[in-house]
Amino acid sequence: MRPVSIKVENFLGIKYANVEFEQGVFLIVGKNGAGKSSLLEAMVFALYGAGVRYGRQSPKSYVRTGSDFCQVQFTFLKNGKKYQIIRRVSENGHQAKLLENNKVIATQRSAVDDFVQKIIGASYDSFITTFLLPQGMATELLTASWSKIEEVIFDVLFPKKVLKTVQEKIAEKFQEAKTQHEIKQFELSSLRKQLEDLSAKTNKEKILQYEEYLKQIEQQLSKLELEHEIVKKAAETWKEIDQLDQQIAELEKLEKDLAQKAEKEQKIIVAKQLEAIYIRYKNDKELVQQTLQERRKTVDKLDKLQSQLEQTKLQINEKSNRLNDLNSLYETLRVKLDNLTKIRQNSEPILQKIVQLAAEKRKLEEYLSQIKRKSQDVKERIERKKQDLQKLYTASEDLNNEIQSMNNVAIAKMASLIAQHLAVGDRCPVCGNEYKGQPPIQAEINLGLYEQKLKQLEDLKGQIVAIESELAVLNKQFDSLTSDEIKLNVELEEKNQMIRTLQEDLVKEGYYQNLTKDIDELSKKLESVTKEKSLVESQISSLLESKNQITQRIEEIREELKLLDDKLKLLQERAKESETAFFEELDKASLTFEDFEKLRNLKVENALEQLKNIQIRLNDCKQRKNQLLSQMTVDRSTTYKKLAELGEEIQKLKKQRDLVINEKAVTQHLLNQIEELELKKQRCEQEYQTVYEKYQVYSLVKSTFGAKEFQAYVAKVALDQILTLANQHLNVITDGRFQLGIGPNGFVIRDFGVIRHADGLSGGEKTIVSLALAMAIAEATLGEMEAFFVDEGFSALDSENKSKMASVLKGMEKLNKVVGFVTHDPEFAEYFSRKLVVEKGGVVRWM
Repeated sequence: MRPVSIKVENFLGIKYANVEFEQGVFLIVGKNGAGKSSLLEAMVFALYGAGVRYGRQSPKSYVRTGSDFCQVQFTFLKNGKKYQIIRRVSENGHQAKLLENNKVIATQRSAVDDFVQKIIGASYDSFITTFLLPQGMATELLTASWSKIEEVIFDVLFPKKVLKTVQEKIAEKFQEAKTQHEIKQFELSSLRKQLEDLSAKTNKEKILQYEEYLKQIEQQLSKLELEHEIVKKAAETWKEIDQLDQQIAELEKLEKDLAQKAEKEQKIIVAKQLEAIYIRYKNDKELVQQTLQERRKTVDKLDKLQSQLEQTKLQINEKSNRLNDLNSLYETLRVKLDNLTKIRQNSEPILQKIVQLAAEKRKLEEYLSQIKRKSQDVKERIERKKQDLQKLYTASEDLNNEIQSMNNVAIAKMASLIAQHLAVGDRCPVCGNEYKGQPPIQAEINLGLYEQKLKQLEDLKGQIVAIESELAVLNKQFDSLTSDEIKLNVELEEKNQMIRTLQEDLVKEGYYQNLTKDIDELSKKLESVTKEKSLVESQISSLLESKNQITQRIEEIREELKLLDDKLKLLQERAKESETAFFEELDKASLTFEDFEKLRNLKVENALEQLKNIQIRLNDCKQRKNQLLSQMTVDRSTTYKKLAELGEEIQKLKKQRDLVINEKAVTQHLLNQIEELELKKQRCEQEYQTVYEKYQVYSLVKSTFGAKEFQAYVAKVALDQILTLANQHLNVITDGRFQLGIGPNGFVIRDFGVIRHADGLSGGEKTIVSLALAMAIAEATLGEMEAFFVDEGFSALDSENKSKMASVLKGMEKLNKVVGFVTHDPEFAEYFSRKLVVEKGGVVRWM
């Protein structure tokens, strides 16, 4: 845990303090009652919800006298994370909040306490006896009993959460070993039971019986299969004869069909021979159609070009007319622009004077506007002051009337008071007359109120005088502004007259308001006309060129049309000749054109050749049938019946054989299972022994880690390391005089070899040994607790020991911790350069 900052409000003697901690060794100094100890108590209170002074009493005890709340905000680092604790005590109770990396993780006081305990890893008692030693408690651990020492050391150096984690891990391993032990025990019992069951069901003698029975079945089956093979061949011969009868019938039918196809095929051959003549006739006819179509396209093209030529001529005429119009417009605009430009040149000096006068006029108008605003403001202020003055007049008059009504009563009261001290015949100190003993007047008046009214009246008169003075100033200021306004109006009228005269001169020159705009527009129009003229001239040139190209193309197409007409005449004559030759050949073959169209697309299937082949196959089938019939000695039905009977007997024997084989296999499988189970049982017994030994070991470790002897052993090992470090510091501070050890009841000190109990040391000696022990613990916890604070532990030391102690304490810089010591001793403070000064109320500053 490394402190980063602490902010304290209304806590014990601190009104407000905000400290940013720095790494290294520093002193906390200040006057008595400034809040040095309160600052450290605030840190303990932030971590554990309880301080040192009042312990775990009501948190309201920590609220600063005269305040209704106190609040502590402590920020620290732990394991790479930033934590912030905020505790507030008020009439509403004790509220707490814990943040981790700026995210709230707990808001209930109990939850915050639990989280902080886990994060810090040290209890409240351990913290204030090792890492933060409060005022008057620096020697508490040194004088503690062995059980208390063991508890603190174990808590600080071997946190309970670490022990708990180890114990949980061991318990988990123990449970795993126990489960494995039970599983293996069950597996072994199960394997033994299976072996007993299987051994009762089978043995190796059954295998021999099955093998003998199978041998007999195989002999019978071999004899029947040989006889079955002979009958099967005879049945296959009868089957082949039946197939030959079917083939002969099919071939005879096919022979008849092919005879009809052969006749039709002869006509197809003739049609295919005429196909070449027909193709020539058809091609000639298509060429004529193509040429006619080409001629029509050429004529259409010629018509389009002639139409395009007429349109081009019309466009040339239109563009020529537009060019003439543009030339005329150009001349008109040019003359008008020259005249307007001349007027503008003559008017330019007059315009400059008008602009200058207008600028001067605007300045006067702005100044006049300011004068008017000021005048209006002064006028409004005068009205307000008059209203205020009227109110004061009224209030003064009312107060004066009230005072006048009180005057007579006041005078009577004063006379009564004076009369009480006069005897008859005495002279009155007020009026100078002789006192004749008249009875005193009983008048009641509040003299304090009367004096207050008089003072109020004087104040009102002073205010009236002040406002009247302000009114006089404001009236004078208003008169001055009015005079300035009249002068400015006269100057403005002179400027306006001069501008009007110049504007009349402009009219005489022919100038008007939109002259410049008209000149710009004329310039743009003239430029536009010029561009359009160039465009139209370019378009006319392009159109003339297009006209020449179209005319030339028309002549070329007319020549193409003449050539096409000659070509068409020749093609038509050749097509007529092809058509006559084709139809003459059709007449010779006795075919119509429709028959020719159908036949020429049919394929020649070689029906004549196929007919010859069918006849040969038919003759072969008949010869093969006669040959097979001569070989047969038994009729067809007897053969098929015998074959079926033999097949049934063979199937019955095969089923018997398969059944015996299956039973033999089952028996063999059971024997194999027995062998496998024997091997599994042997392996399982070995594994069971291993798991059992592991289970015994974890059981022993589990019971050991839960024992107090283990905690005592851990504390003893850690304490040996701490004592080594503490004695190194004592060698330096006491020049080898003191050595710290552990006895049956707690710490003991060897003073030049003589054993002394801690309670027998003087105050200074206790301080030296206690601080050496605390520094050793701080070094031993490096990386876990990165803070170490001591409150007022040095006042009992003499000068020599202060110097040695300061040297050792400054050596803690190497620990990279936040190390702070509270002291009132100026001599001790001189040994340190870095100090945190706490002033009254908790104001802090580094020096």
